[in-house]
Amino acid sequence: MELLGLTIFILLECASYISAQSDLKTSPPAIVKQGVQRQPYRSEDSVELPCKAEGVPPPKYTWYRDDEVLEIGNDLRMTMITGEGTLIISKPEAKDQGFYQCNATNSFGTSLTIKTLLQLANLDRFPSRKPLETHTPEQGSSLKLSCVPPNSFPKARIFWSVVKSGQPFQPVREDARVSKDFDGNLWFGYVDKNDARDGAHYVCMVENPYLKTLVRGEDAVIRPSGTTISSSAVQVLWTSVTNALGLRGENLRLKCIFSGKPTPNVKWERRNGKMPTHRFEGANTELIIPNLQFEDTGYYECIGRNQETLTDGVRKSFSVTVQAKPFWIEEPQDVSAAEEENAVFRCKAGGDPSPFIHWFINGVRITDPNLPKNERRIQRGVHEIRFVNLTAADAQVIQCNASNAHGWVFADVYLNVMSEPPSFIISPKNDKISAGLASYNMTCRIRGAPKPLVWWVKDDTMISGGDKYIIHLMGTLEIMRVQSTDAGKYSCNARNKFGEESSSAELVVREPTRILMSPKSMTVTAGSQAKFICTATTDPDEMGNLKIDWKKDGDFIDYVAAQRVFKNRRDNAVTISGCIPLDTGRYTCVATNGLNTVEATANLLVLAKPEPPTDVSVTRCQGRSAEIKWSPGSDNNSPILGYTVDYNTTFAPSVWYKHDKVIEKSHTETTVQVSPGATFTFRVRARNVIGISEPSAHSKGRCITQPAAPDNNPDNVRTIDKSPTKLWIQWTPMPEIDHNANDFSYSIIYQRLDDGSAPRPPHKVTRFQNRLDYWLDLDVGVTYKPYKLLVQAVNSNGFGPPPTPVIGFSGEGEPNIAPTGFKLDESYAISATEARFTWDVVDPKAATINGWMTGYAIEYARIINGQTARRRRLKVPLAGRKPEDEYAKWKGSQASRGKRQISTMSAIVSNLPPYSHVTAYVRVTNKRYAGPPSNSITINTPEGTPGAIVNLVVVAVGSNHIDLKWDRPDEPNGIIVGYNVYFQEVIKTKDGRNTLGGKQPRLPQITLEPNTNPASYKSRLAGLQDRTKYRIYIHARTRIGEGIENFIEATTRMPEKPGRPDFRITDVGLTTMNVTWLPDQRRPGGGFFVKYRKEGRNYWEHTSVQSNQKWINITNLEPGVVYELQVVSYNGEKHQTGSGTKVAEMLGASAVTSSVASAGWFIGLLVALILLVAALVIVCYVKRKRAGQYPVHEKEVLRGSYSPAESSEPNTNKRFVEYSRGADPALNRSRGSMDSVTKPVESDSDSMDEYGETDPGQYGAKKHDDRGHEGTDPASPAAFSTIV
Repeated sequence: MELLGLTIFILLECASYISAQSDLKTSPPAIVKQGVQRQPYRSEDSVELPCKAEGVPPPKYTWYRDDEVLEIGNDLRMTMITGEGTLIISKPEAKDQGFYQCNATNSFGTSLTIKTLLQLANLDRFPSRKPLETHTPEQGSSLKLSCVPPNSFPKARIFWSVVKSGQPFQPVREDARVSKDFDGNLWFGYVDKNDARDGAHYVCMVENPYLKTLVRGEDAVIRPSGTTISSSAVQVLWTSVTNALGLRGENLRLKCIFSGKPTPNVKWERRNGKMPTHRFEGANTELIIPNLQFEDTGYYECIGRNQETLTDGVRKSFSVTVQAKPFWIEEPQDVSAAEEENAVFRCKAGGDPSPFIHWFINGVRITDPNLPKNERRIQRGVHEIRFVNLTAADAQVIQCNASNAHGWVFADVYLNVMSEPPSFIISPKNDKISAGLASYNMTCRIRGAPKPLVWWVKDDTMISGGDKYIIHLMGTLEIMRVQSTDAGKYSCNARNKFGEESSSAELVVREPTRILMSPKSMTVTAGSQAKFICTATTDPDEMGNLKIDWKKDGDFIDYVAAQRVFKNRRDNAVTISGCIPLDTGRYTCVATNGLNTVEATANLLVLAKPEPPTDVSVTRCQGRSAEIKWSPGSDNNSPILGYTVDYNTTFAPSVWYKHDKVIEKSHTETTVQVSPGATFTFRVRARNVIGISEPSAHSKGRCITQPAAPDNNPDNVRTIDKSPTKLWIQWTPMPEIDHNANDFSYSIIYQRLDDGSAPRPPHKVTRFQNRLDYWLDLDVGVTYKPYKLLVQAVNSNGFGPPPTPVIGFSGEGEPNIAPTGFKLDESYAISATEARFTWDVVDPKAATINGWMTGYAIEYARIINGQTARRRRLKVPLAGRKPEDEYAKWKGSQASRGKRQISTMSAIVSNLPPYSHVTAYVRVTNKRYAGPPSNSITINTPEGTPGAIVNLVVVAVGSNHIDLKWDRPDEPNGIIVGYNVYFQEVIKTKDGRNTLGGKQPRLPQITLEPNTNPASYKSRLAGLQDRTKYRIYIHARTRIGEGIENFIEATTRMPEKPGRPDFRITDVGLTTMNVTWLPDQRRPGGGFFVKYRKEGRNYWEHTSVQSNQKWINITNLEPGVVYELQVVSYNGEKHQTGSGTKVAEMLGASAVTSSVASAGWFIGLLVALILLVAALVIVCYVKRKRAGQYPVHEKEVLRGSYSPAESSEPNTNKRFVEYSRGADPALNRSRGSMDSVTKPVESDSDSMDEYGETDPGQYGAKKHDDRGHEGTDPASPAAFSTIV
């Protein structure tokens, strides 16, 4: 890497030096554009001869033709392009042919282009055409068709074509038998009848590619004679020049044309040496050695062999000599030097023969006596000219020409003499670099003549060099092994005899970027994720510039194009998702701060299932085996462990079967077994530890086998019970691959076993369409009789092997016997769902079973309102009886021995409906039918735990409460006495999953009033945290315990200021009153409390916060006192809203009138009042016992929906009693804002949406009416109950 950097730096220095010279004030001319050595032209096209030179002052141009000045102004057809010397000849003529050369001259010298031969392109015609030439060679003999091509410039292309009248040319295809020599003649190694080409003419065609002109030679016809072709030995027909001369750098072509039948094979050899780089054409008849070199000199042989010449063959030798046009060994270069300096020009060329060297000054041969003398010009031998102690007058252009018999090379260079003070081409620039660099170049490029002396100063101290600093040719300072101490001010200084210059710059050195955590190499499987982590640090002042990026296999990743590759902006990790084998490679972390860059590389290896094998082919198909061969596909970085072969047939081309044979990983061919009478196609899969590859393409070729008789018979022969008098024989059909021939069918023979009957004649069953099973349906007229069955495969080539006999039975009938003595086992304790029954055993061998007895079936059902519900069945199998026992007798084997004979059966039924009247009986069963029922019994199951509640929904959500509604269980399994409510917080973990907090009960749990069982219930779960998700569980409860849970999830809302509530005051007494509040419909609040004070006082007293009810009874008040009251809606200490103020006056006398208490009349009045209150209490108690509940009772009275007749019925009112009051409306007094007529405050049918802050029912799945009910009459008092 350092060597590469040094090389680049040297090139830049040289380029800067050249640039500096190109910016000189004066310069001799130098040719920068010129023509080629030989240029064809057409008379109808303009000719352009390029010539352009650079120099200061700009040069003037002169053209020479055949070494004579070309007077361009005297010929209007000739013009030169403005600003250069390029010559344009319009409408060129034949007289314009010749050697052209351009001279470019200014006051410092003359520069010359190479000489260009301008030559008119042409293609002559063939001489006058002769009559059609007919050739009649014997078949098997050789033949030459001659062609003498006309003159052409540039060189023409020769080829042969076959021509038929009215048809386009058809080129003759050359090969080892038919070939063209270098002169254009066409040779036939031997002639056969096809060479007649149905009378077509053979024509030699010559094309000039520059003129795009084609001329046609003489026609020839071949009419072979003879009827057969005999074999013949190899002979040489034609060869190229055997003493071949080739030029270095060009192509050498050697060719041999042989005759012989069969066509000879041609081979080339080099004597005593290795063949150079080469290629062949014309079926090896032509050897081409490109870019010929001196070391290719030697002897080469072409060898022709056929079956008649099998030994050493026929050989032809070629001697190859290599010479060369002149080529540069040391080419002269432009020289710019200052006065009093020296200049050297060297011109050395190679070639064979050795070239002659000729020097020219400003276009004049150095030996020309007319060339001015210059004592400071010294010629040292042929190859060098030296100028010493230069002056400004020595500026000139020097030419060198090297030539031999094969060509020449020409160089045109200048000598420029300069005189100028030092000046900066590039001044030092302020820079910021990283410590730790191997070297750093502070650029300073200076020009001047003579060459200035350059020195550097750092912080006022001269740099002395050594191994720390290097001052380069043009002035650049190279600092080695950069450290932080290298920071400072650097000055570049230059001086020659014409002056002195200086330029300074600041260098800042930062700490380098370092990688702290390098990525780790990993191996993953396809489809998984790979993640590379890389962290880096740098100088604190450069942390803002620190960047980390990633490369794959040396190229930066394009995250838009690589859609599965992601870079994390926070930690700069790169993640490859869904890895595929193409993701395998080197991943490089590139960290940079703009000053230095560091890299760390890790490898990713993605393992995947292999690619499918390729080139699957059938190499042999014989008998019952086929040989398969394939080429392995890519193993996708996990070695292949083996292969499997799949096959399909023409019977089901879309269905592939896996061959059982396991093929080792080292094998790429195998032999598999195939069946007769089928056509097989194969495919192969590869397997590695990751998985199995996709299937290969279908095999090339198929295996077609000859038909044969079936090799086996159908499986799973059996009888099926379809009808009591039918023998239904069934079997699994044989796949077509096992048919082995056409006309496939099944032959079925059956024989009854219990009456000595002879076998019945065979039945033939052919193929059923679209059936998984085949069968034969026979009406035998008897129920459940044994038969021996034989099913055999048959095709056009014969029968399959002898079939194995199978025992079967005709169809079963219904049993004609019922069990007796069916009863409940009193010794077994009956539970809510379980009881044991007993009955008398039935003989399993009884004929009345009409089949094989499998056991018994207990059937039971619930009795509801005198109606029997859907029956359930419990099967009771016979112990110790096996299915094969049915066939044991007829197979000659021993049946299983059952348990000791018993007289009574019993069974436990474990799925009885709890708390129900249940009827049950038992039946006898065989494999198909159940017999008549036994005697029926009825039992009563005790109470159990209930099923799950239904239709659980959230009807409202606040910041610290959730209102719920549900319906009672569909399966109460007893009397519902209440509900248990639990809740858990749903907590989201860091990885996004949900977990549950501790389970907490609602306190108190819900207990129903005796003799109530509402269809729907409502409840509030209060005291919750805001913005928290909860899972709420509800269990119905009987006296036995709680039942199955149902749960729902809901999230409490964010706290907000509640709306302003309203309230009513009722039941005002001597020392107590009842306050009922009406929450705001939109923002009701999660709790409420009452503020009250004596009228005119400043201090307010507070009740406790009520979350689960909408009323409170205030006690310990003073009789006869007027109180001011407010209701406050409460969502925490920061979110409270008070209502307006209302007043209420307590009953009785206030304390200011207590002095009358000592009067006798007052004592009597007080006793009377006490008796009156006692009477009122008794009336209230009676009213309460008669379900005169308040306020629901009163609201129904006001609505006109209350009926005394209804209330007189027991258990009519099943609503939950929230609170009660006396029935005397006269006790309700108020003043100020209180109503003069008492109105109901709350009822069970009031919607709990008043507490809601969400859409009622949004957590439920069913639609509800506007009261939140489902399936019940909203006016019905039993529709639902509010539980608080």
